[in-house]
Amino acid sequence: MRLGRTLNKHPSAAIVLGLVTAFTVTSQSASQDVDAFDVYGTWLTKDGEAVFEITDCGDGSPCGAMVWMNPEITTSYTDDENPDPALRGRPLIGAEIIWGFEKGRRAWKNGKLYHAEGGRTYRARIARESDTEISVKGCIGPICVGQRWSASANPPPSITGVNSANNSKVRPLLRAHNIDRGA
Repeated sequence: MRLGRTLNKHPSAAIVLGLVTAFTVTSQSASQDVDAFDVYGTWLTKDGEAVFEITDCGDGSPCGAMVWMNPEITTSYTDDENPDPALRGRPLIGAEIIWGFEKGRRAWKNGKLYHAEGGRTYRARIARESDTEISVKGCIGPICVGQRWSASANPPPSITGVNSANNSKVRPLLRAHNIDRGA
């Protein structure tokens, strides 16, 4: 009853209340459109260096393997820096790079992200941001560095026989993700 009197005396308060209500409902429905835990699919890294396929590990959590490397950027297709001698030299294509996540409140958390260039494994967090993007963060202690990866609609070309971004199989993939490599 008191709110009704206030709104009758101050029509601008009714407008503000209506706008706040509309904004709140719109924000809630927009954030509910994307399931932050649905990170499964094929994703191109921000720099266009690699494509990862993220699938279910078998326990509902995400696991990711590298399925393509950009031959214009990549200098090594093997895991030369791995601290485990048994894994050193393995092919990076097909190697599990993302694993070990647990479900958090708003994202997959406490997972592992292996970075082959330095042979280091980082604590990781991953979440779906939109229909076309996921965020991937690697952390050391409280410091995290993240990227947004974009959905890769087409399976990437195999690295076999592909030696240049000018290759007709590679150009469309790079162009589809707005990556200019001088092609």
